[in-house]
Amino acid sequence: MNGIILFAVAAFLLMTFRLVTVVRMKNAPRGNKRMAWLLYGIGIGALAGAVLVLINSVPV
Repeated sequence: MNGIILFAVAAFLLMTFRLVTVVRMKNAPRGNKRMAWLLYGIGIGALAGAVLVLINSVPV
């Protein structure tokens, strides 16, 4: 179970780093920033769902 949480934290940090990288670009088009936010939201939702499923399916 610790491995699942460790992986989830690492994935969250990587996705957040990528989002911040795109949002901080001065010359990035507005559409790219919106797409980055959309993909970030979908990714976080999918990650949370996967963690919930994995934690509930792993025996204690």
